[in-house]
Amino acid sequence: MTNQKHDDDFNSGPAYKQPWFWLIMAPLMTTIVVGTSMLVYSIIAYDGGSINKFEKDGFDVTPSVEKEKMAQSLNLIAQLIQTDNKIEINLNGRIENLPKHLLLTIYSPVSKSKDIKITLNLEKDKFIANLDTDHMVLSERVMQLVDPGDSSWLIQAKSAWPLTAPVAFTPFLVIQ
Repeated sequence: MTNQKHDDDFNSGPAYKQPWFWLIMAPLMTTIVVGTSMLVYSIIAYDGGSINKFEKDGFDVTPSVEKEKMAQSLNLIAQLIQTDNKIEINLNGRIENLPKHLLLTIYSPVSKSKDIKITLNLEKDKFIANLDTDHMVLSERVMQLVDPGDSSWLIQAKSAWPLTAPVAFTPFLVIQ
């Protein structure tokens, strides 16, 4: 008789008033709410994904082959040296007149919004700029160097930040 009373209590009333219902439904509802909120956040906070350069280097496909061939024909090479918050670039090659400025782009492997663009100014025979390292994520980066006025050539390098040794820029990126 006692068991029948317990069964009647267990099955009486609507399911949402029973504890077993909530033990089963709570994880399912939590999954739906969290999943939907993550989907909405990923749509709102979309930052463009990874840089094509990082995606394509693995397949040895480079979107700027013409600019790299031009840099190769000019025998362009550069060396980047970082000292504290200052960077210097020595540019060598068959360039008649050195440009007044160079544009150094340091690509983030994670987000386009974290790319860093630095304009270097010509001082004597070197290009010099200050570098704000406070906001730089320490990781391996692809760097590209172009003349912003001409932009017919492109040289690039790949290195981990912070730099512990000089970095050589070449027309075609060498992946090590």
